[in-house]
Order: sequence, then structure tokens, then C-alpha cells
Amino acid sequence: MRSVLAALLLPPTGFLLLLLAVLALIRSPALWRRVSLAAAFLLLWLGGSLGVVVPLAHAWAPAAVQPTLAMVPAQRREHTLVLVLGGGVRRGAGPAGEYEPNAETLERLHRGVWWARQFDLPLAFTGGRSPNPQPDQPTEAAVVRRVLAAHYGMLPAWAEDRSSNTAENARFSAEFLRQLGVRRVLLVTHALHMPRAMRHFQAAAPGVEFISAPLNQTLPATWRLLDFVPSPEGIRMGRYLAYEWLANATGH
Repeated sequence: MRSVLAALLLPPTGFLLLLLAVLALIRSPALWRRVSLAAAFLLLWLGGSLGVVVPLAHAWAPAAVQPTLAMVPAQRREHTLVLVLGGGVRRGAGPAGEYEPNAETLERLHRGVWWARQFDLPLAFTGGRSPNPQPDQPTEAAVVRRVLAAHYGMLPAWAEDRSSNTAENARFSAEFLRQLGVRRVLLVTHALHMPRAMRHFQAAAPGVEFISAPLNQTLPATWRLLDFVPSPEGIRMGRYLAYEWLANATGH
């Protein structure tokens, strides 16, 4: 039910439903009708333009300082690991039609592997099934185990496979962290997701030091006119930002 509501509220569907609602008011006074249609169209336009969405995303999650060797010196690495948060899987994306990590998960996984190799740390992963999985859909953890072995020649120290949202990522991962005596975690996810992820993980494991290792979204040096025209990338980022606002408001 939650995923259905999210699909209806998030852009571009939410904006389209707003436009339909305005059109349903066709019997309302002409001036109000024109203003409402203009506002709905403006939201559609702005919500899919990088020139609008990127500054909003940067305000929500400013570019963070990346981890350095000074933050994780050699003598402190015994109880430290890199933890990658899953973002979903895609059906039929593999060479034999099997499930593969979606773009968000693959980006996070690639960065997590880089950090693990850079600091010589074990890599862990957290991700179960989506709230409404396909009957044959494996867990994100199972897919990532296969991809790590096949494409990176490594296996995760552990892979949590019961969670279906960020709050559960944190709660179920905290069990592993306590059992293994982990004291520091390099948390890897996208910058927009990081504020919510840090809040949940710090609450679930207050005795652990979490170091933010986000995939940052930086502001361009100059803006182009086309950046203020709706684009697939602008719509994708606008939807992601709206999702984070919604998820943060509902505590997921």
C-alpha cells in the first residue's frame, strides 16, 4: 500500500494527477481555472529541470567531506568496515535475464568496493526485498553477493537480507554490528539519501561511529539554458528528492 501511495504522490505522476484535478474544476471561475492550470504546468516544468532540482537537492544534502586516511588510520581499522545500502534490483538486466542491481545500487556498490580497497577494509551490504516484490524476485543481498563475486572477485563480510526500507536497513544491520564488535562504519549511499540513513543508523546503533561516504551531487560551475528545460535526468532527480522528503516525513 505504501509503495502505491508513493507512486501516486511522487513526480511526475503526482504532478499529472494535480493537473487532472485542476481540469476537473472546469466549471470554476475562468480566472481561477487559468491560474490553477498555470501553477500545475509550472510545477511539472520546474520539477523536471536540473537547474531547479539540483540546487534544491544540494540544499537538502550539501556535498559532504569524503573519508580520508586520517579518519580511518591503520591502527583503528580492526573494528571498521564499509557498509553499502541497497537501492533496488532490476529484472532481466543480467546476461541470462536474471536480476541485477539497479542503477542506484550499482553506483553505491562500485563506490563501496573502492572504499574497501582504498582502506583495506571488509565490505558489508544491507538490502532485502522491495515492499511489493515479484514472485521470483531474490533479495538485493543475494543479487549483490553474485555480482561482487562475478565482477569484483570478492565476497561481502556479511549481507543483511531482511530489510525493505532504510529504517529496517539500520535496525537489522545493527544486529550484525553488535555481534561482530564493529565500532566504525563507512556508510555508503547517495548524498540525497545520506541524511535519512545517518539518522536511522545512529539511532539503531548509538555505540558505533558512522562516517558519511556519500555519492555527492555537486553544483555545476555554470548553468546552461537547457538546464532549465525538463529532462529525463531532471525528472529522475526530482523524483528522488521528492521521495526523500516523503520518506523523511513518514519516518521510513
